[in-house]
Amino acid sequence: MSNNVLQNPVILTGTMAQSYKAAILAASGSFNMLLVKKIVWSGAANNGDSLVITDGASVTLLTLIGQANAPQEVTFFPAVRWRDFQLVTLTSGTVEIFLA
Repeated sequence: MSNNVLQNPVILTGTMAQSYKAAILAASGSFNMLLVKKIVWSGAANNGDSLVITDGASVTLLTLIGQANAPQEVTFFPAVRWRDFQLVTLTSGTVEIFLA
């Protein structure tokens, strides 16, 4: 399986070569602000595996440290507004980013 940023939820099985905004602009030519309501990371293979999401530049938006076979879920209520995001570290598993 490969990354799919053109659906909701966004499904990521590896790091992103470009930010979400850049991928959407390349595919559709337009982009609006993001409202993120939930992030689910499943399939961490080892204790200590990691996930890092940045704003597409250098600001870290989320860091998670995994436990083997223990899914993690982060729910934002209300949904958070992000200008952009990029998965820069994913040592194992799959990330689902649910947009509002």
